[in-house]
Parts: sequence; structure tokens; C-alpha cells
Amino acid sequence: MRFSAAGLLAALCALISCQHSAYAPWPRELAPGTVRHYSCRKISDSTQQLLANDISKLKKELAALPKTDAGKVQGEDIQKKISSLEFEQSQREGILLDGILDEEEWDIAPWSEHFVDIEGTHITNPRFGTWMKMLWDNDYLYVAAFLEEPHVWGTYNKRDMVVFHENDFEIFIDPQYEIFTGHEANHQSYYEIEFNVIGTVFDLYLTKEYRKGGIAHHEWNCEGLVGVLNSVGTQNNHKDEDTGWYVEIAIPFKCLRPPSTVQNDVTENIRDGLSPLEGDRWRINFSRVEWELEKVGTGYVKKPGTKEDNWVWSPQWAIDMHRLEHWGILTFID
Repeated sequence: MRFSAAGLLAALCALISCQHSAYAPWPRELAPGTVRHYSCRKISDSTQQLLANDISKLKKELAALPKTDAGKVQGEDIQKKISSLEFEQSQREGILLDGILDEEEWDIAPWSEHFVDIEGTHITNPRFGTWMKMLWDNDYLYVAAFLEEPHVWGTYNKRDMVVFHENDFEIFIDPQYEIFTGHEANHQSYYEIEFNVIGTVFDLYLTKEYRKGGIAHHEWNCEGLVGVLNSVGTQNNHKDEDTGWYVEIAIPFKCLRPPSTVQNDVTENIRDGLSPLEGDRWRINFSRVEWELEKVGTGYVKKPGTKEDNWVWSPQWAIDMHRLEHWGILTFID
């Protein structure tokens, strides 16, 4: 995961587009037990993103070369490869993750409904709006989101720090197949990926829901996860008021498989990270953890004596994200 402070003007243009398509009235009260649905449109291919991944790897190799004559020669060869790939990238259409959402592909993806309180729409509406949208191709699930936020704040900066102790955005995925190669789906194990605004990732695989004795495997990493978190405002600075932040990420389907330490998840071990097919339906949900803040120094701290707010796409009807029957339904369409 990398963080990019993309151009403010472009981000504001994207925000205006988001407002036109997403900022609808708050939803009427949902009946308890209601789950939300999202039809995810397919785009042509992931060549843009695959090229971006290759360029990123080569730039890391270039930066790690020794400052010697041999390193210089090797560096020139790597730079030629980078230039060639960047040229190829410039000639192709497709999604390039930059946190701005200005590609034509995103225009065909509808914004979701407003996120609501985790316990349902009968609870007070969230203080700030949150929306998401999705696309897919043969290799990736693309997720974008916009989070209204007057105080963009995040300090945890190492992978697998528990970022929900600060403000964060969370994705929960159960690649639920009705039948997969002769085995019924277990509808139990699932994946959780969280981010804070500075791009720190906390990801884990769970064997089942915690209330059913599930075990969290923190050794699981969503390998190949790439994306950008783009602030419309300034991070960790209370001297101004911010607009919010964008999420734009690509989750490789091949990373959605149990860690090597788990060999008894029959369905997921067999599925082994395969991409979905048109018409497949997965369980998915999104959560936003939001804390009340106080200004301290030039930044922020959590307001003492307050609890976090939990705002979600598909309500859980309890303060518990780990109830899969209440997650939304993601349908992959062409």
C-alpha cells in the first residue's frame, strides 16, 4: 500500500462528481435483518494496474542498488525498463490507482447508499457521510470510497497495527460459493482488510465468527494489495477544516486464500484464490470507525470518555461486524 497526496484541484473535481451521484437523502428506516445488495460491473482488464505493480517493483530495486560502478550500470538497465513500462502504461486505458477516481471506468460504477449506524437506521444518522463503489476484472476487485471528515487524522504507521483504535475504513469479504467443486461452501471463514488515512494496513483471516469460536490469523497478508488513500485537506493538522479522504484500492483475487498455517478450511483451500465468475455472489461489508477528537498541540487525540462510532454499509443490527448473515450481497456482473 502506498500513500499519495494527489492534486487538490483534481480531488475537488472528483468530489463534485461524487456529490452529484452519491449525496442523496438519508435512507428511510430499514427493516431489521435487511441486507443491502451491490451489482459489481466488470471492466476489460487489469493491464494498467499490473504495469503499475511492475514499475513499483523496479523502482524499489533501483533505490536499493549500491552506489558503485556496477550498480550504476545495473541502474541504467532498470531505468530503461521503467521508462518502457511507463510509456506502455501511458498508451493504455484502464484504472490507475491515484485516489482521484477520474477514470471513465468509475463512471459506470454507482455509488452505494449512505453508510448507516452499525445497529441500523433507527439509530441516529452518522455525523459524516460515507459511500463506496466497486468494479472487477479477471484479477482484481477494485474498491473506492469517500469519507466525509473535517479532521483527517491517523498516526499508526506499521503494518498490522490495530488501526481501528484510530479512524479507519474496513472491508470484510466472504467468497461465498453455493457449491464449489463438489463441496458446499462453509459460509464461515472470511477476510478482513483495514486502512487508516496514512495508508497503514491491518489484514487478517478468520476461521469463523468470534462468537462461534473463530480464530484470527494475523499472519495472513493480502499479498499484492495496492492502492492510494488521498486526503482532501491536511492530515493531523487542527488549524484548518478538511473535506474528507478517498480510498482507491485493488484487491487481488489470488490473495483471498487461507494462510499456509490453515489446511482444514475445505472450501477456501480448494478455491485457493480463484477469481469469481459472472453471476457469482459473495458476502461483503464495509465499516468505518470514527472517534471524537480533541485538538492538542497542532494535531488531535481521542476525546477522553467517549466511545467510537461504527458506521457500515449493510447494518449488522448489533455492535458486531462479525455476523456474516447481515453482510451485504456482492454480485459480479458483466
